[in-house]
Amino acid sequence: MRGGGNRLLENNVFYLPHPKTPSNYSKVITQSLKGYPLKTIKTLSQAKNANTLVTDASKLSLAFSMLTKQPSIIFLPSLNINFGEDRFSQFLLNCCFFANSLETLEHIILAYPQLALEKQANIEKFLEEDLL
Repeated sequence: MRGGGNRLLENNVFYLPHPKTPSNYSKVITQSLKGYPLKTIKTLSQAKNANTLVTDASKLSLAFSMLTKQPSIIFLPSLNINFGEDRFSQFLLNCCFFANSLETLEHIILAYPQLALEKQANIEKFLEEDLL
């Protein structure tokens, strides 16, 4: 599966780590996905042309999704998250993908064009609703 093939070439995948993410952590991610067209960026404004954003921070993920109406991927290796029933947790689940291993991240990136459709509809629905 490594290398992603031609399906990914049309999909701009950007990696935006949280500013406090250690550089050695980011390096492991980028090196593990070396065969993919993954570009590391330093600011969210650089992601405006991205189809897919991989990040380790929910606030960056949400900002990207609101800005582009595209789901992002929150990558938190070796961490299993139990979400509550609150609206914020439900929004994250409905509008973002979660990966806790490089294998899962790779799968989501490969299947992103097909998987993203439902999440895009969820984002659109959320943006049309009243927030209060």
